[in-house]
Amino acid sequence: SDGKESLDRYHARVADHRRSAAPGSVLKVPVLLLGLSGTGKSSLLACLTETPGTSTVQPTEAAVRVTVPWMSSLAFQVDDVPGKPELWPAYCKSVADDGPYAVIYAVDSTDAEHLQESCDLLSELLSSLEMRGAIFVVVANKQGYMESGSLDAEQIISRLNLDHRYQRNIAFLTANTRLGAGALEAFSYIAATVPGVLST
Repeated sequence: SDGKESLDRYHARVADHRRSAAPGSVLKVPVLLLGLSGTGKSSLLACLTETPGTSTVQPTEAAVRVTVPWMSSLAFQVDDVPGKPELWPAYCKSVADDGPYAVIYAVDSTDAEHLQESCDLLSELLSSLEMRGAIFVVVANKQGYMESGSLDAEQIISRLNLDHRYQRNIAFLTANTRLGAGALEAFSYIAATVPGVLST
């Protein structure tokens, strides 16, 4: 699939960058990976950190910090946080002195029952002091092929009230981590916003 081929190119590019990078020259950008349990947060991260086709993702029981290499001068320091909202405020404060640079917020496109809860939690995050300067990337996972009963992009945008959040710059992307689709796009968006760093 196109997603798998893109990931193969990504892993090959990372290997090249690792061979050419000078020690100590990499900028690490703090990113929080949030979302309710079962939304595919860890699967999204595994697309970029595991050898393609070998990952067996387990539910996140405790926060895991993973470095996602991007290019010779840039990497993402990603905190994959459990899907328990009561734990999120503490992680939001601890990820960096001035909060995370970006937040990837995952939702399950097949779980209409919990979309209102996801919407309310997103509103809380957007209004919190720790997140006032963070870039938000909302990822609607489990879209399309191999997923039954998934809401489409327009329905997710409406349910999350994203079309009325004009006061914040929020990116919206669809994903299907089973097919390796969406992870590269989410981090590409963030990379393109980092001052002085080209997204390649």
